[in-house]
Amino acid sequence: MQHCFITVGSTTFDPLIEACLQESSQQALLALGITSVRIQAGRSPFALSHTTPHAQGLSIEVMDYLPDLHAELAQADLIIAHCGAGTVLECLRLKTKPILIVVANETLMDNHQVELRDALVKEDYCLAASPTSLPGVLQSLQNQRKRAFNNLPKSDGTSLNRIIAEELGKI
Repeated sequence: MQHCFITVGSTTFDPLIEACLQESSQQALLALGITSVRIQAGRSPFALSHTTPHAQGLSIEVMDYLPDLHAELAQADLIIAHCGAGTVLECLRLKTKPILIVVANETLMDNHQVELRDALVKEDYCLAASPTSLPGVLQSLQNQRKRAFNNLPKSDGTSLNRIIAEELGKI
């Protein structure tokens, strides 16, 4: 494992960035063999001013947005992501199968990220953390490096088409 990608999506999620930049998180990343970290920080002013690595041997790069998120995700061995549905589904559909840790932004409306996180963990698609538990989750990965997570089932689009037709009263 060499490269970690962290994404907060299009909103701010400073607690996630702060957790990733903590010395304990950085030490855990190094222990996993991570040497390169890229953080897509969205509109966060915090991230741009707090990028000095605490751990020797760890390179950290922060950017606001990326023109090609998919390419960045595909290069990662470990992804730490907000629990937005679009981001999570894109991560789970990657052919490279990086380890995914989802972190729900509990300040968002209706706790929809919490519901998604809980469902994903229940089905064993990924790991979950909160900003405060992230260093511990990263440390626990040292014992689970070879752990295999479930793959998303293939979708042919018929289920979505059926739901839309049903909602439109065509079924």
